[in-house]
Amino acid sequence: MLRGVQASCLAKWSAVVPTVVERESEDARAPDNSGARPPVQLERGRRLSASLLWAVQRAFFLRHGASAWSAGHVPHYITNNPSIAQAYADMVAAYLHDQRSCGIVSTQEDPLFIVELGSGSGRFAYQFLMRLQMLSQGTSDGQVPVRYVMTDFNRDLLPYWQQHPALGPLLSKGLLDCAVFDAGQPSDLHLARSKTLLSRDAVAHPMVVIANYFFDSIPTDCFTIKEGRLHESLVTTFSSSTDPTLGNPELLPSLELSFDDRPTNADYYAEPEFNRILRRYQERLGDTTVLFPTAALRCIDYFRDLSSGRLLVLTADKGYDREEELLQREAPQLALHGSFSLTVNYHAIGEYVRGAHGLALHPPHQPAQLTLAAYLFGDAERHCATARSYREVMTERSPDDFFSLKTALEPHYQDLTAIQMLAYLRLSGFDGDLFLGCFPYLLEKVRSASGPLRSQTAALVRRIWATYYPLTDESDMAFCLGTLLCAMEYYGQALEYLECSIEAYGPNPQRLYNVALCCYRLRDWDRARDAVGQALEIAPEFSKARDLSIAIEGARESTQTAYAGTVLP
Repeated sequence: MLRGVQASCLAKWSAVVPTVVERESEDARAPDNSGARPPVQLERGRRLSASLLWAVQRAFFLRHGASAWSAGHVPHYITNNPSIAQAYADMVAAYLHDQRSCGIVSTQEDPLFIVELGSGSGRFAYQFLMRLQMLSQGTSDGQVPVRYVMTDFNRDLLPYWQQHPALGPLLSKGLLDCAVFDAGQPSDLHLARSKTLLSRDAVAHPMVVIANYFFDSIPTDCFTIKEGRLHESLVTTFSSSTDPTLGNPELLPSLELSFDDRPTNADYYAEPEFNRILRRYQERLGDTTVLFPTAALRCIDYFRDLSSGRLLVLTADKGYDREEELLQREAPQLALHGSFSLTVNYHAIGEYVRGAHGLALHPPHQPAQLTLAAYLFGDAERHCATARSYREVMTERSPDDFFSLKTALEPHYQDLTAIQMLAYLRLSGFDGDLFLGCFPYLLEKVRSASGPLRSQTAALVRRIWATYYPLTDESDMAFCLGTLLCAMEYYGQALEYLECSIEAYGPNPQRLYNVALCCYRLRDWDRARDAVGQALEIAPEFSKARDLSIAIEGARESTQTAYAGTVLP
């Protein structure tokens, strides 16, 4: 029986270029003489964090549920792949080591909770836990109790996670749980499976919070600095849609924003630490516009209180972590990708953490696509291994660096040798998505590969399957893996994957033909005849299947192998 995702459930789980909503001031709006319907003003002079934009955002995710990711509406690969999951798992393992070294966490105590905000499809959680379990094998840290909690504000995602075949074993072991959590209104988490209330009194140990592609999609404020004076940038929102209601799926692309800058002062918030950061910006930045991550900071503060000030936050997003990146900025623009996002001001988050005597870890170099940051609250001297792990990850095997490499290599897979493709897939952490991109080229190259290279490829197949997390039924991973093994003459192993494919997606001529070919090579004549017969029932004109059928009948009589057909990709 194949390990990993259960084949019987696979069929159930069957790069978007961002569009920009341009800023346009009301004064600059030209009269519309075309006869087209003029834009409708939906709100005027609103603080950005209180804008209706966020209600539109919520309506999008409530409407689409899990299909927001599985159908490709929202880009998510860059923060949902083995490379970043392994990086996070390594840092969390180091954090656990630090806590054990200080005697804060022991094997006899309650679990250390890892809470993921906006868990989406569940792919990151699965890949993270696979890596963390591997790291814990054979070490004393392996006995540290851990419970990973997937969260989202949309409670309809909880049944999806609980029914997903890849997550089922993790839920059964108690390694995984899920809860509703709304970053706009943080409150105690009710864990759906264990029925635990995750309140301040119930959290006995430090916590880890993971927020990938999350802080860019929750409320933020906007400020402009002009000639040393601070202004709040208030948004006015228009829509060109004929149905400007929250339930309209076309509303978001129809929105147009303009900003009105009104003088204010740095005593803007009830939180003194927020105002300290604003005052610093007013004094140092010159003329510019900055986003202020209001909801992100309050969310971090909530978990800081929940964990009694012992917290590790791991977050990755498109963002600015250096003060110089905030200079001479224009008014913000929405990046549309099904939902919308804004660039995260990680510099402000870092300032907040340092103001609370925490440790803010930002990339040592300018990220190309993704800023991965770590924030530690508590005694900094207790976090040596965690800080070292972060530096190693970001310097030597940055997920952002790997994504840049992936982007450059994708158009050239056909030019790679089989050895180069195997190396690439190993470096990726055995990424199934990348394997599917390489598959047609790798299939051709392994047909003539040497024995050692075939053995390496077979080992790669097992690792890819073990980390595979299905999102859609469009990519039949089991068929691709089985076909690759069959092409290398690993017929027994190939059959396991091909049968898994048929169980999940049903019989079709290609699947049945490859099963028949494997059985033929294994001299299992009866089984081969049954499979090829089914293929011909579905596709009577399938010439390769007819040829194989003749060869099978001949072999049944003479036990001589004569058919030289190849697998079908």
